[in-house]
Amino acid sequence: MTKENSLLSLFESAIKEKVVLTKKQRAVLNASLILFSEKGYEKTSTSDIAKRAGVAEGTVYKQFKTKKNLLINGIAPILKTVFEDAINEFSENSLKDKEMTLHEYLTDIVQDRSNFVEKNLPAIKVILNQMLTNPEFAKIVITKFKKSLEAYVNPILNNLRQNNQLIELPNYQIFRFIFSSVAGTVIGYHVNDKSSLGEEINATILLLEKALSKANQDN
Repeated sequence: MTKENSLLSLFESAIKEKVVLTKKQRAVLNASLILFSEKGYEKTSTSDIAKRAGVAEGTVYKQFKTKKNLLINGIAPILKTVFEDAINEFSENSLKDKEMTLHEYLTDIVQDRSNFVEKNLPAIKVILNQMLTNPEFAKIVITKFKKSLEAYVNPILNNLRQNNQLIELPNYQIFRFIFSSVAGTVIGYHVNDKSSLGEEINATILLLEKALSKANQDN
Protein backbone atom coordinates (compact mmCIF):
# COMPACT_ATOMS: atom_id res chain seq x y z
CA MET A 1 0.00 0.00 0.00
CA THR A 2 1.27 3.47 -0.76
CA LYS A 3 2.07 5.83 2.07
CA GLU A 4 -0.06 8.59 0.68
CA ASN A 5 -1.80 11.28 2.66
CA SER A 6 -5.50 11.10 3.48
CA LEU A 7 -8.00 12.97 1.34
CA LEU A 8 -8.45 15.51 4.11
CA SER A 9 -4.70 16.13 4.30
CA LEU A 10 -4.46 16.49 0.53
CA PHE A 11 -7.43 18.84 0.59
CA GLU A 12 -5.78 20.99 3.24
CA SER A 13 -2.55 21.08 1.22
CA ALA A 14 -4.44 22.05 -1.94
CA ILE A 15 -6.14 24.91 -0.09
CA LYS A 16 -2.79 26.24 1.11
CA GLU A 17 -1.44 26.22 -2.44
CA LYS A 18 -4.31 28.42 -3.67
CA VAL A 19 -2.78 31.79 -2.84
CA VAL A 20 -5.86 33.65 -4.11
CA LEU A 21 -7.78 32.47 -1.06
CA THR A 22 -7.80 34.51 2.11
CA LYS A 23 -6.88 32.91 5.43
CA LYS A 24 -10.55 32.91 6.45
CA GLN A 25 -11.65 31.33 3.17
CA ARG A 26 -9.13 28.56 3.63
CA ALA A 27 -10.32 27.96 7.17
CA VAL A 28 -13.97 27.83 6.05
CA LEU A 29 -13.29 25.39 3.21
CA ASN A 30 -11.19 23.09 5.38
CA ALA A 31 -13.76 23.15 8.19
CA SER A 32 -16.55 22.44 5.70
CA LEU A 33 -15.09 19.25 4.29
CA ILE A 34 -14.17 17.97 7.75
CA LEU A 35 -17.68 18.59 9.07
CA PHE A 36 -19.35 17.23 5.92
CA SER A 37 -17.35 14.02 6.38
CA GLU A 38 -18.10 13.82 10.11
CA LYS A 39 -21.75 14.89 10.22
CA GLY A 40 -22.88 14.80 6.60
CA TYR A 41 -23.68 17.70 4.30
CA GLU A 42 -27.35 18.04 5.27
CA LYS A 43 -26.71 17.99 9.02
CA THR A 44 -23.91 20.55 8.89
CA SER A 45 -25.03 24.14 9.38
CA THR A 46 -23.21 27.34 8.47
CA SER A 47 -22.92 28.07 12.19
CA ASP A 48 -21.17 24.70 12.65
CA ILE A 49 -18.75 25.62 9.86
CA ALA A 50 -18.08 29.07 11.29
CA LYS A 51 -17.41 27.66 14.76
CA ARG A 52 -15.03 25.00 13.43
CA ALA A 53 -13.24 27.56 11.23
CA GLY A 54 -12.96 30.08 14.05
CA VAL A 55 -14.79 32.84 12.16
CA ALA A 56 -18.10 34.67 12.52
CA GLU A 57 -21.09 33.06 10.80
CA GLY A 58 -21.51 36.22 8.78
CA THR A 59 -18.08 35.57 7.26
CA VAL A 60 -19.30 32.30 5.79
CA TYR A 61 -22.28 34.04 4.19
CA LYS A 62 -20.14 36.92 2.97
CA GLN A 63 -17.60 34.67 1.28
CA PHE A 64 -19.86 31.96 -0.18
CA LYS A 65 -23.48 33.22 0.17
CA THR A 66 -24.98 29.72 0.66
CA LYS A 67 -23.83 26.27 1.72
CA LYS A 68 -24.50 24.96 -1.79
CA ASN A 69 -22.37 27.71 -3.30
CA LEU A 70 -19.60 26.81 -0.87
CA LEU A 71 -19.78 23.22 -2.11
CA ILE A 72 -19.90 24.03 -5.84
CA ASN A 73 -17.55 26.99 -6.06
CA GLY A 74 -15.35 26.31 -3.05
CA ILE A 75 -14.91 22.61 -2.36
CA ALA A 76 -15.53 21.00 -5.78
CA PRO A 77 -12.77 22.84 -7.72
CA ILE A 78 -10.21 22.03 -5.01
CA LEU A 79 -11.29 18.39 -4.98
CA LYS A 80 -10.25 18.17 -8.63
CA THR A 81 -6.70 18.90 -7.54
CA VAL A 82 -6.99 16.55 -4.57
CA PHE A 83 -8.11 13.60 -6.71
CA GLU A 84 -5.36 14.30 -9.22
CA ASP A 85 -2.74 14.34 -6.43
CA ALA A 86 -4.09 11.06 -4.99
CA ILE A 87 -3.99 9.41 -8.44
CA ASN A 88 -0.52 10.75 -9.22
CA GLU A 89 0.91 9.53 -5.93
CA PHE A 90 -0.64 6.09 -6.37
CA SER A 91 0.60 5.86 -9.96
CA GLU A 92 4.13 6.95 -9.09
CA ASN A 93 4.40 4.36 -6.32
CA SER A 94 2.43 1.40 -7.63
CA LEU A 95 1.98 1.59 -11.38
CA LYS A 96 5.46 2.40 -12.68
CA ASP A 97 5.95 -0.94 -14.40
CA LYS A 98 3.75 -1.21 -17.48
CA GLU A 99 5.03 -4.78 -18.01
CA MET A 100 3.33 -6.15 -14.90
CA THR A 101 1.08 -9.19 -15.17
CA LEU A 102 -2.68 -9.03 -14.72
CA HIS A 103 -2.33 -10.64 -11.29
CA GLU A 104 0.30 -8.09 -10.22
CA TYR A 105 -1.79 -5.20 -11.49
CA LEU A 106 -4.96 -6.36 -9.75
CA THR A 107 -3.05 -7.07 -6.53
CA ASP A 108 -1.54 -3.58 -6.52
CA ILE A 109 -4.68 -1.67 -7.38
CA VAL A 110 -7.15 -3.65 -5.23
CA GLN A 111 -4.94 -3.72 -2.15
CA ASP A 112 -3.98 -0.06 -2.37
CA ARG A 113 -7.37 1.36 -3.33
CA SER A 114 -9.24 -0.78 -0.79
CA ASN A 115 -7.02 0.50 1.96
CA PHE A 116 -7.33 4.04 0.58
CA VAL A 117 -11.15 3.83 0.61
CA GLU A 118 -11.13 2.35 4.11
CA LYS A 119 -8.78 5.07 5.39
CA ASN A 120 -10.85 7.85 3.80
CA LEU A 121 -14.33 6.35 4.12
CA PRO A 122 -16.00 9.33 5.89
CA ALA A 123 -14.75 11.86 3.32
CA ILE A 124 -15.47 9.55 0.37
CA LYS A 125 -19.02 8.91 1.59
CA VAL A 126 -19.90 12.60 1.64
CA ILE A 127 -18.22 13.19 -1.74
CA LEU A 128 -20.06 10.28 -3.38
CA ASN A 129 -23.34 11.32 -1.76
CA GLN A 130 -23.04 14.82 -3.19
CA MET A 131 -22.04 13.45 -6.59
CA LEU A 132 -25.24 11.38 -6.64
CA THR A 133 -27.50 14.23 -5.55
CA ASN A 134 -25.82 17.27 -7.07
CA PRO A 135 -25.18 17.12 -10.86
CA GLU A 136 -23.08 20.31 -10.84
CA PHE A 137 -20.76 18.94 -8.18
CA ALA A 138 -20.51 15.56 -9.92
CA LYS A 139 -19.63 17.10 -13.28
CA ILE A 140 -16.81 19.22 -11.82
CA VAL A 141 -15.24 16.33 -9.93
CA ILE A 142 -15.68 13.60 -12.57
CA THR A 143 -14.26 15.64 -15.43
CA LYS A 144 -10.88 16.06 -13.77
CA PHE A 145 -10.88 12.65 -12.08
CA LYS A 146 -11.58 10.81 -15.36
CA LYS A 147 -8.93 12.71 -17.30
CA SER A 148 -6.23 12.13 -14.69
CA LEU A 149 -7.10 8.46 -14.22
CA GLU A 150 -7.11 7.59 -17.90
CA ALA A 151 -3.59 8.95 -18.35
CA TYR A 152 -2.24 6.34 -15.92
CA VAL A 153 -4.62 3.41 -16.26
CA ASN A 154 -5.02 3.13 -20.04
CA PRO A 155 -1.35 2.40 -20.91
CA ILE A 156 -1.23 -0.52 -18.47
CA LEU A 157 -4.56 -1.99 -19.54
CA ASN A 158 -3.59 -1.62 -23.20
CA ASN A 159 -0.31 -3.42 -22.54
CA LEU A 160 -2.07 -6.27 -20.72
CA ARG A 161 -4.46 -6.64 -23.63
CA GLN A 162 -1.63 -6.64 -26.20
CA ASN A 163 0.02 -9.43 -24.20
CA ASN A 164 -3.20 -11.47 -24.34
CA GLN A 165 -3.77 -11.26 -20.60
CA LEU A 166 -6.88 -9.07 -20.60
CA ILE A 167 -10.32 -9.67 -22.12
CA GLU A 168 -11.58 -7.49 -24.98
CA LEU A 169 -13.65 -4.83 -23.26
CA PRO A 170 -13.26 -1.02 -23.31
CA ASN A 171 -10.88 0.24 -20.63
CA TYR A 172 -13.51 2.41 -18.97
CA GLN A 173 -15.76 -0.63 -18.46
CA ILE A 174 -12.91 -2.68 -17.02
CA PHE A 175 -11.87 0.03 -14.62
CA ARG A 176 -15.49 0.66 -13.61
CA PHE A 177 -15.76 -3.05 -12.79
CA ILE A 178 -12.54 -2.89 -10.74
CA PHE A 179 -13.63 0.31 -8.97
CA SER A 180 -17.05 -1.10 -8.03
CA SER A 181 -15.35 -4.27 -6.79
CA VAL A 182 -13.01 -2.22 -4.59
CA ALA A 183 -16.01 -0.41 -3.10
CA GLY A 184 -17.71 -3.76 -2.53
CA THR A 185 -14.58 -5.05 -0.81
CA VAL A 186 -14.70 -2.32 1.83
CA ILE A 187 -18.47 -2.63 2.26
CA GLY A 188 -18.17 -6.41 2.58
CA TYR A 189 -15.58 -5.98 5.29
CA HIS A 190 -17.92 -3.74 7.28
CA VAL A 191 -21.03 -5.95 6.95
CA ASN A 192 -19.34 -9.33 7.40
CA ASP A 193 -18.15 -9.67 10.97
CA LYS A 194 -16.51 -13.02 10.16
CA SER A 195 -13.96 -11.62 7.71
CA SER A 196 -10.95 -9.35 7.79
CA LEU A 197 -10.19 -6.63 5.24
CA GLY A 198 -7.25 -8.72 4.03
CA GLU A 199 -9.53 -11.71 3.39
CA GLU A 200 -11.99 -9.54 1.47
CA ILE A 201 -9.15 -8.06 -0.61
CA ASN A 202 -7.74 -11.50 -1.51
CA ALA A 203 -11.17 -12.78 -2.50
CA THR A 204 -11.76 -9.72 -4.70
CA ILE A 205 -8.40 -10.14 -6.46
CA LEU A 206 -9.20 -13.81 -7.17
CA LEU A 207 -12.67 -13.04 -8.55
CA LEU A 208 -11.45 -10.14 -10.69
CA GLU A 209 -8.63 -12.21 -12.15
CA LYS A 210 -11.04 -14.98 -13.11
CA ALA A 211 -13.41 -12.49 -14.72
CA LEU A 212 -10.82 -10.39 -16.59
CA SER A 213 -8.24 -12.98 -17.65
CA LYS A 214 -8.09 -13.66 -21.38
CA ALA A 215 -6.84 -17.17 -20.65
CA ASN A 216 -9.96 -17.99 -18.62
CA GLN A 217 -12.17 -16.65 -21.42
CA ASP A 218 -10.42 -18.83 -24.02
CA ASN A 219 -10.85 -22.00 -21.95
